[in-house]
Amino acid sequence: MAFTGYFVVQDAIVFILSASLGYSLVRRGPGDPTRWVPRNGLMAARWLAGFLVLAVSLITAGRHPTPPYYVLSFAGSMLFLAGAVFFYGAKSPMSSILYEDERTGVSLRPGGFYRFVRHPVFFGLLLCSFGFPLYLVSLPGLIAAAAVALPLLLHSSRALDAYWAGRAGEAYEQYRKAVHLLLPSTSSVWPKG
Repeated sequence: MAFTGYFVVQDAIVFILSASLGYSLVRRGPGDPTRWVPRNGLMAARWLAGFLVLAVSLITAGRHPTPPYYVLSFAGSMLFLAGAVFFYGAKSPMSSILYEDERTGVSLRPGGFYRFVRHPVFFGLLLCSFGFPLYLVSLPGLIAAAAVALPLLLHSSRALDAYWAGRAGEAYEQYRKAVHLLLPSTSSVWPKG
């Protein structure tokens, strides 16, 4: 694994974002819409899957100071960065999915990234899961992401759909029919308001 000057800035960005993503998965502020995500065995499984992809990618990194590797590494870092944007955008106070009021109870109010995709946090984690091994040019890491992270994030998304449907009722069923599960779309956007 040859680390050249080209990778130093990207390594620092990916490391800082990775540490911050891990911390953000645990911390939940009052304005954080992901406070609605239940802490359960699926959360632990997502952590383990992330560590598996990380470990496999680091062990099998294939960096060489040649143009094809620079291109793949750059593409991977951009994919990872896009995932971080979705992850943090979904956790920002500007994004929301459910609103809890003491008088009316829980109501569905998708805003921000939740208007374009039902699970933008999981979509961001999916992009990061594929971006990190691509950034390190690790084929086994990409295979681990496809074999472990993708099915786990799909299962987590469906489980969270069931949880939110139980909280918001029929309104969430309409939202589920209108907005894609994990892939953002401009053709199926929840209306503002």
